[in-house]
Amino acid sequence: MKLGPIVRGGKTISPVEQIRKFGTPIVITTGYSPHTNTMEPCGPNEQWAYQQLLGIALWIVMCSRYDIAFAVNTLSAFSAAPR
Repeated sequence: MKLGPIVRGGKTISPVEQIRKFGTPIVITTGYSPHTNTMEPCGPNEQWAYQQLLGIALWIVMCSRYDIAFAVNTLSAFSAAPR
C-alpha cells in the first residue's frame, strides 16, 4: 500500500493529514499499574489460547488494521503470563 498526497477541491491533503482524521477507540486511563494486579496467572491452556488470539490479532494488524496496532502491542506485553 502506498500512501501519497490527495488533491481535493484544489487542496492537497498530505498522508499525515489523511491518517490523523481517524481516531482510536482506546481510552487511556492513568493510575493503573500491572505490578499492583493481584489476580492469579492463567493456566497453560488459557495462556495458549491467549497467545493464539494475540497471534491472530498481530496478523490482522500486519495485513490491514494499523489503527489497532497500539492496543495489540499493549496486549502482547502480557503474553508470557496473562491474568
